[in-house]
Amino acid sequence: MKLNNKLLRILQCKPITTPIRELYKSYNTLLITDLHKQQLLLFVHKFIHHPELLAEIFISNKFFTINDEIHKYITRIKSNIHLYQSTTSAGLRSVSHKAAVLWNALPITVKLTTSSTAFKRNIKKYLLALY
Repeated sequence: MKLNNKLLRILQCKPITTPIRELYKSYNTLLITDLHKQQLLLFVHKFIHHPELLAEIFISNKFFTINDEIHKYITRIKSNIHLYQSTTSAGLRSVSHKAAVLWNALPITVKLTTSSTAFKRNIKKYLLALY
């Protein structure tokens, strides 16, 4: 990451005090941490909207559980992924937990996008808007 940031500063002739997000925003690209978030969200999107594109192990073991599958009550969070209580810090760093937290934070309009390319475009816009 440091090398990436240094390269962007050199390419843009910016001083070392320039905020990192400003450097990435001028090139309309995501930080490496945001690229990780994007990949996690794409994984969840495939799980929900295109399960046939994933390996059978993810589908058969129910890697994620939607709240609607746990209870049939009509709630505002019925389309969110159910978050299981984790007692360890390793559990909080797991792919299933991190991806669920990111997915639950998305706006409903982004979650309902079924096209993979449109979803990827919307995710990039959403993550760039957080800058």
